[in-house]
Amino acid sequence: MTDTIYEDIIKNDNKIRWYGVMIPESLKTKLVIEASKPMMDQINLLESEVDSLKGISKTKMSNRIKSIRANIQNLPYVLNGDVYLKKKKRIEGSKKTKVIKATRRKK
Repeated sequence: MTDTIYEDIIKNDNKIRWYGVMIPESLKTKLVIEASKPMMDQINLLESEVDSLKGISKTKMSNRIKSIRANIQNLPYVLNGDVYLKKKKRIEGSKKTKVIKATRRKK
């Protein structure tokens, strides 16, 4: 996927809910769905075990669950070529600066 196509998808594509975050619909491919299934199975397994833990072990397990969930949320971007999410952050950052500049001009 080229940078211009990727940028167009992030800026203009319909957004859908993906494990608690909104992502462009075009990034939710069969590969992304299949890759997320074992990760969700792992989360379900860890969540069933976390109830029986106490203290530091419970905290560590909860942090592990949060990190897996963050990986699932970033999976559509990572599997579509934006491994370090640099392109996504750059594109979203440019959208925010345009909004800020536009609001400054109105005053």
